Amino acid sequence: SHAAPHQLVGDNTVKSIYADEGIALWLRALNPNIKLIVLLRDPIARLQSRYALKGAGANCARHLPTSACSGHINEYVERQLEWIASSCPGLSNQTAPSRMVYHCGTAGSHNGLDTDSIVSSLYGSHLDHWISIFPRDQFLFISSERLFRDPAAVM
Repeated sequence: SHAAPHQLVGDNTVKSIYADEGIALWLRALNPNIKLIVLLRDPIARLQSRYALKGAGANCARHLPTSACSGHINEYVERQLEWIASSCPGLSNQTAPSRMVYHCGTAGSHNGLDTDSIVSSLYGSHLDHWISIFPRDQFLFISSERLFRDPAAVM
């Protein structure tokens, strides 16, 4: 790192909490006293944003089967829920172990269907794994909306 001794060093990614269940163990091995900042976005706002990026307009055919490109978010959500029910049944009835949540949250796409817009917003399922590895006092949970609205007050 190129940081001076008094500077704080950090890293970020939008997928750390659900990208790979081994990341939490790896971080604990590197620094068991690490402080973790978790940004959580309103799940509905996150889904709408993801739909605007992947399910609406010209991008739709790249991320969804053509039959799902109706231009309406309901079809996008329906397709995702169908995929979850068939590929990740434990998520539908909330009995999935964290390993299944990781698998389902990182599938990214399946037969052209964007699959992680809903699964990646199941914050509780993803965070259960992290909280089993790190004590709660090492976490700072922040609302993304609040941070973007007033970063100085939040930090």
